[in-house]
Amino acid sequence: MQLLGASWPGGFSGVPVYSNSGSTGRCENSATTPSGTVVATGAEWQCVELVNRLYVANGWINSTWQGNGGRSKANARDSMFDEAPSNLRKQAQGSITHVSPGDVVSVNVMDGSTFEPDGHVLIISAVNGSSVTYVSQNAGSNTSSTVTTTGQLLGSSLTVKASGSWTYPVIGVVHAPVQSSGSTIAALYSANGPFAVKSNGAFSGGWTDEATGVQAIAVSDDTIGALYTSGLFAVKSNGAFSGGWTDEATGVRAIAI
Repeated sequence: MQLLGASWPGGFSGVPVYSNSGSTGRCENSATTPSGTVVATGAEWQCVELVNRLYVANGWINSTWQGNGGRSKANARDSMFDEAPSNLRKQAQGSITHVSPGDVVSVNVMDGSTFEPDGHVLIISAVNGSSVTYVSQNAGSNTSSTVTTTGQLLGSSLTVKASGSWTYPVIGVVHAPVQSSGSTIAALYSANGPFAVKSNGAFSGGWTDEATGVQAIAVSDDTIGALYTSGLFAVKSNGAFSGGWTDEATGVRAIAI
């Protein structure tokens, strides 16, 4: 049963979220990369399957991302965070500088003081200041699925909202690849910049340093939007990607193009 379409909260373009609706059968799923490679995404409709399907569909990975949502034991290192593909950048809890839509968050699951094996994994759908919205699969109960939840980025640590006696200590975040559209690529290296762009498809070299103090970026065709930590929002829409910014507004908290 489909619980959410590909349009996720905050405007992020995700993939559909499903539920087994109480079924105990096990079926394996797969997805296809933009280049046509079929990749196994895991058992329907587990939390790790959603992550794999999103990342395969976007071409961010071309083989199955292994690991549990969280860790199988407190001292294990077998979560999706621990086993993230080498092409993806990750930051452990306590060292998180920024989060963006598409980022993957592995959590352990605690029922009071009891550690629940294998944990859970969520995908960030929206970021608004310090507030974070998550989407995940196979959360809640057989009779009441939980597709979205919230949390905060407080300093260098990320939270996921508790539910009764259940808490979700964050292991770390795996960042989605840089945003791109057509032949334009924008990379935000960390909170407060630096921010760089390139406008060719070679994907090696050719970067132009644009600005620092940037907290969020958005790309559409040859238009780039930059949201500075000061709240200033600026855009540019030429292919030179060296200067040419136009200040649009101040006091802005989030952007989309």
